[in-house]
This record gives sequence, structure tokens and C-alpha cells, in this order.
Amino acid sequence: MDEASPRAFRPDDEISKSELDGYWVRFTALRDPETRNTLVINYMPLVRMLAERLRADLPRTVELEDLVSSGTFGLLNAIDSFDINLGVKFETYATQRVRGAMIDELRNLDWAPRVLRMKAHRLANSIQVLQVEHGRPPTDAELAEHSGLDVRKLNAIRRQTINPGSVSLTASYSSGRDGGNVRRIDIIQDVRTPDPFRTLHRKEIQQTLLDTIESLPRQERLTIILYYFEQLTMKQIGKVLDVSESRVCQMHADIILRLQRRLRRWKEELLEPQRY
Repeated sequence: MDEASPRAFRPDDEISKSELDGYWVRFTALRDPETRNTLVINYMPLVRMLAERLRADLPRTVELEDLVSSGTFGLLNAIDSFDINLGVKFETYATQRVRGAMIDELRNLDWAPRVLRMKAHRLANSIQVLQVEHGRPPTDAELAEHSGLDVRKLNAIRRQTINPGSVSLTASYSSGRDGGNVRRIDIIQDVRTPDPFRTLHRKEIQQTLLDTIESLPRQERLTIILYYFEQLTMKQIGKVLDVSESRVCQMHADIILRLQRRLRRWKEELLEPQRY
């Protein structure tokens, strides 16, 4: 290995200042992904520290890992744009970008537009003033008069500013006896994807139905095929089999009755539509 090139880095390694400078020189010259990843791993404790500080002033619904995730994008941006010739410590340069990325993500997740937040803030102030004045929570009529709004608009603001609560998919929960944790994203049902067990079971039932049809006498099997697969009418099937239409109807009824008896235990599963 070239003496100018830094050694291979492992996540549990501690990088000295001289080695870190070497990584920065190499990345500035080559912009290679491997050195970039090494720098990211080295500065991830900075991201987590900033996330923990920001998280302390936020509602409980905001997850630490969500802040770390958005802060990582800020770190990547800082690494890509940092100039080692500026004479500034990278930590100082990156802090604003990492924190800014976290705050931008919080703004993107904000459920209320700015104008609505201002109205809600004025409404909260009115409630506080009236509560102090009357020694009790104000009525809707009192609040409407004080805020200069009618009751209908007052209720509209209330409905629009009710936060249903953010839910983080990375939130972890105890899995029980083994003491391990599972994330919410790992246990949410994907209703768009068919249940593999149910799909396999339906295929087995369908194959059993086909085998049962194959075991029918030739004329009866042909009746089923012409009616259900070829979409022929009873009259047309009668012409093919050279029998009367009423005879075809009778055969069809007898066949269905026998099939139902054979497949009774799977009847509900056969008739139930598959969910996606």
C-alpha cells in the first residue's frame, strides 16, 4: 500500500488526527466512496449528539432515530462540500448543516401551515386571557367575541389544528420473553401483498377442484369446460353434445351438487375473494 494512503478502516477502529487528515486529503483528491464512508462513520457520533440535544426540546412523538437519519444526510452533504483549505474544523462546519437537515425534516413533517399555526397561537392566547379574567375556561361565545371570530370559524380552527400524532416507523418495542426489540415497521401488515400461506392454500384448493373435474365422466367434464371456460350457453352446449337444453341444465345442476359435496370443507375459502 502507498505510504500516502491511509490504512483500511474498520468501524470499531479509533482514528488518530494524523490518520483523519490523511483520509481528508485522499477524499479531496479522489472523491472515492470508500474514504467517504470512512469519514461518515467517524463523524456519526457528532450526528447522534446533535440529535439528542435537539430531541430534548421536542415532543415525545419525535423519535431520536428519525433525527439521526435526517442528520446523516446533512453529514453527507457537509463531507461532500467541505474544503480542507478553509482552515476551519470540520466539526464546526458540519454542525450547522447536520442540525439544519434535522430542522428541515421537522418542518417537512409539520402538519399545520404557518398561517394556521398563527391563528391557533392567537386562539390559545385568548383562552389564557379569558381564563385569567373569569377564573374558568371560557365559553365558545366568549372566546369568539374576544378573538373576533364567529363560533363556526372558531371550531374550524380547532379541527384543523388537532394533531393526530406523528408515528415513527423506527420506534422499537420489547418482543417479550427473549428480551429483544422489534421495530414498528417490521410488524405492520402490508395489506397490498397477498398472504403467502393463504395464496398457497388457495392454489391447493384450486388444484383439488381441477382434479375433481378431471375425474368426471367425459360428457359431464365437457359440460363444465364449455360452460365455465368457453362461456357457451346451455343451448349451445346441447347442440355440441347432441342433447336438449333441459338435459344440459339437469346435468349441470347434478355436477355442481356433487362438486359441492366433495369440496364442502373448502367451500367458504373457494368463494371468498382473495385480498390484496
